[in-house]
Parts: sequence; C-alpha cells; structure tokens
Amino acid sequence: MMEQEVKHSGLVVSHVVDFSRRYRGESVTFYTRVDVLHPVAGFGLSVNIPQGLAVESYQAVGGDDDAPPRLVQDDDGVRVVWHKSGPLEAGTGYDYHYHTTYFYRIF
Repeated sequence: MMEQEVKHSGLVVSHVVDFSRRYRGESVTFYTRVDVLHPVAGFGLSVNIPQGLAVESYQAVGGDDDAPPRLVQDDDGVRVVWHKSGPLEAGTGYDYHYHTTYFYRIF
C-alpha cells in the first residue's frame, strides 16, 4: 500500500491505494482523507487518476460537499476536483473514495 501525506495551510491530505499491483480488468480503489488542523475557510482537492485506469465511481463519504466534483481529462489521465466551503473547524475530517478499473494495454 502506498501512502502520501501533504501538509499545507492547516490541512493534512493523506492518499492511499488499496493494492499496488493489478491485472487488466481488476478494480483499484483510492482513498483520500483531508484533516483540518486549524480553522480554514475551505479547500479545493484535485486527485489525479493515472492513465490506464477508468474511473467507475467516486464519492465524498459522510459529508455534504458544495457541488458535485468535476472530472477533468488530460494527457496524464483524469483529475477529480472537489470543493469544500467553510468555515471548517479544527479536528474535522473529510473522506473521498475513487473506484477504478485497470485497463492499460501495451501494444
């Protein structure tokens, strides 16, 4: 399991994947958590889903986001972009899940 943690302006972002090796057709689930360390006015979260993965579903878990996320397709894959308005209090956390399917083929 890979984990990445980023700290910035009162927020901690943790991002993990359920397993690191997959075969074509198998699912891959990404988990992202944003923890609020200090009160903030809100945040934007952009999660890159790499090429070779098809986004099947995504959700904010246990929270009410301001708007549905945007899906942005580019050369590197798909970005899922979320926005959360505040004020957001210290000690709160927000979870996001992304279910994908591995389809990458080498020609």
